[in-house]
Amino acid sequence: MKVKMHRSDFAKLIGKIQSVVPTKPT
Repeated sequence: MKVKMHRSDFAKLIGKIQSVVPTKPT
């Protein structure tokens, strides 16, 4: 299954993940 994601949607998803699981600063 191929899913095409827009950058805005991807950024939103990342933000949601970061709010749940804080990522390590690079």
